[in-house]
Order: sequence, then C-alpha cells, then structure tokens
Amino acid sequence: MTKRHMGAYLCAMLLFGTLGLFVRQAHVAGDVLAFLRTLIGAAFLGVLLLLQRHRIQKIGGRQLLYVLLSAAFLGFNWVFLFEAYAAATISIATVIYYTAPLLALLAAVFLFHESVTLRIVLGIVLTMGGLLCITQVTGTAVQLKGILFAAAAALCYAGVLLTNQFLHDIDGLYFTFLQLLCSAGILFVYLLLEGRIHLIPELPAASWPWIMCIAVVHTGVAYALYFTSLHHLTSSQAAVGSYLDPCIALLLSIFLLREPSTLMQGIGIAAIVGGIIISDSSA
Repeated sequence: MTKRHMGAYLCAMLLFGTLGLFVRQAHVAGDVLAFLRTLIGAAFLGVLLLLQRHRIQKIGGRQLLYVLLSAAFLGFNWVFLFEAYAAATISIATVIYYTAPLLALLAAVFLFHESVTLRIVLGIVLTMGGLLCITQVTGTAVQLKGILFAAAAALCYAGVLLTNQFLHDIDGLYFTFLQLLCSAGILFVYLLLEGRIHLIPELPAASWPWIMCIAVVHTGVAYALYFTSLHHLTSSQAAVGSYLDPCIALLLSIFLLREPSTLMQGIGIAAIVGGIIISDSSA
C-alpha cells in the first residue's frame, strides 16, 4: 500500500460523502436523477475503459442474471436515497442508509446460514435503538417519509452487496460500468412505464451543472479512484477509510446546511454509527 493509493481511496470516500449536498442543489426528482447518474456515469466509465484498452470480459448464464439483479438494486437504491435526501435531513438519511452492510450480514445469516457473532448482535441492538431514537423525534410526516425512503435505499443497497457475492473474477471497474449501464436501461424502462421520461428535456438549465457533477465526479471519477486503489489496501484500511463517507455527510449536514437536530437525534445517530462499526468484522 502506498500513500498515493490511500489518498485516492480517501478522495473517493470524500466525494461519496458530499453527494447529498449536490443532490439537494440539483432539485431533480429522485428517479430522473438516478437514471441520469447511471447513464452518464456509465458513459464516462466506458470512455475510460476504452482509453485504457481494457479487455472485454464475457459474462453469460447465471452471472448475467446476477449482474441484472445487482443493477436493478443499484438503480432503485439511488432513487430511494435521493428521495430520502429531499424529505429528511442528510445526516438522518445517511446513517440509516449506511445500515445496509449490517442488513446484508443479517440476511446472510438466514440465506447462507452464516454464524451469528456477538458483534452482529450488538450491532443490531445499537442500530435498532438508534433508529428508535430518531423516529421518535422526527415530528413531521415529511421527515418520516424520508426515513422510510432511506430504509428502502438501505434494503436495496444490501441487495447489491448480497448479489455481488455471486459475481467472481470480474474486474471491479468493468463490472461497475456494466452495472451502471444495465441500471440505466432498467430505470429508462421504469420512467417510460411511469410516463416520466418527458421530465428530462424539461429540466431547468441551472440543474444540469449539478447533475453532471453527480454523474461524472461523484460517480465516474469516484468509482475510478475507488476501484484503482481498493485492491492495494488491506480490509481493515478500507473499512476505516469507508467511515469517512458518512462522517463527511454528517459534518456537512450540521455545519454547512445547518439542518435542525436534537439531542435525541444525536444519540440515535451515534448509536447507529456505533452499531455499524461494531458489526464490521473487518474493522
């Protein structure tokens, strides 16, 4: 591991952590923004792979099914997450969203009969207690709606983590390109069926710089930094670095956006973050 690789990884985490701020500024419906992010992000990574003369890996059979399933989970994960950012504070939406790895661990216990460890039990108890603290002090239907969207996003992200376990021997950057491309196709069909595809040409000009930044910088550049540095890090280094993402989101929510918060919400957020860290076996 070199300082350059760790620096690239931390830059990716920093970009992921500022995503909520840019989503807020874009003022675009969650499903439309998710489609544009996947489409433009896939185009950016496709060009990058061509410039690198990356070999095309053939994927067929059951693996193709898992790619499509993972892509569907990813696309709707972002739809729900963007809606959560709009309806709840970024801090609450972020910490609930980051319960996804814990949900994936819990699902693996039932689906793959993995052993239940004390860390998983403590993580679940802390996380559930934190969610209880947050939901008891939200006060408005809008905030509760945001919590439900964040929970749905976490479930979809857990689905991504679980389905990705069945995909082996695929280059990370190439797989992300395929995942984004398939997600774009799935979301395009969804927008067509919902009669919402016409919203894209009607987007205000002021929204496009934010959209392009989300799609190119927070997706294309961030994922390129992430995958080109990840295999040079140990699992513990990657785990510790990954906590920078939600921490940045929390700091932006509190100090830049000045979003309202209470002591009980702070306790709930701390409990959820503690539960996530404790349950992370690689930390």
